[in-house]
Amino acid sequence: MTAIIPDFDSYHCLEEHHYDKFETSISDPIPEWIKLLNMKTIIVPTDFSAIALNATEYAVALAEKLNAKIVLFHAYPLPLAFSEVPVPPQVFNTLQKDAEDFMQQAKTDLEAYSKGSIPIETAIFPGGLLTNLQQYCDKTRPYAIVMSSHGNTGFEKLLLGSETSAAVTHLSWPLIVIPKGAKFKSPENIALACDFEKVSSTVPVAVIKDLVQTFKAKLFVLHVHADEEQPYRQPVMDGASDLQQMLADLHPSYQFLNRSDIAEAILDFIQKNNIELLIVLPKKYSFLQSLFHKSKSKELAKEAFVPMISFHEK
Repeated sequence: MTAIIPDFDSYHCLEEHHYDKFETSISDPIPEWIKLLNMKTIIVPTDFSAIALNATEYAVALAEKLNAKIVLFHAYPLPLAFSEVPVPPQVFNTLQKDAEDFMQQAKTDLEAYSKGSIPIETAIFPGGLLTNLQQYCDKTRPYAIVMSSHGNTGFEKLLLGSETSAAVTHLSWPLIVIPKGAKFKSPENIALACDFEKVSSTVPVAVIKDLVQTFKAKLFVLHVHADEEQPYRQPVMDGASDLQQMLADLHPSYQFLNRSDIAEAILDFIQKNNIELLIVLPKKYSFLQSLFHKSKSKELAKEAFVPMISFHEK
């Protein structure tokens, strides 16, 4: 059943309930409710477009690999009154009913696509996408959000213009951006683009280890030194040393590149090393703007760009 949750104060997480009254024998099968408590959650915002569907199908395959459940998430915009005459209540009712109908169909289709392999839940909110999504994530604490990088409606503005950087930089939960048409493939090569600044507070070591170990992937740590005329600053060298200790058990390959164009260097590295998942730690809008919009050539970006996951400071 689709959840309409406009009032977050009335939303209660599972951990608020008391389960001590349940007793099970060690030899008994693990109850489904215990399995669900231990499952990761992947939130998939959708506008019900074909390209959003591609990201949803990608998320299904990812959820199967990570033993996660999926929450299909939709926020519908509310009409604005341009005069003293209020918007008729039936308009809001129609918007809500349409959203519920689209969501129910999307859930039914996804359950058929996944053949019941993972739990699928839904959530619908009136209002803006980013605000509702941030609040919902704060309540549910997901493993990640999975979104399409292209869309035909509101998503096109969200993930192609300046709002792209707004989503990546302001959503304080891991965000996986899926390129148009990308199909899920267990990544064999994962790259972490890192500036080595404040690594203890900006690098999510536990999550990176979980990703690398789950997929049995090789990890590359990439640092691009933009000022080719200047030596590496001491804080950068100290950060590199600290990160080597933090990730020691993964045995990553460290790559230091001297290139003035950071985005171009990363795209080149992705292409030449068959990178299938890029991890970024967004701290500055300018970096993300260059990553999405710098024009070495559109063809390079098309060929080299891969699913990207962004993490924020702890």
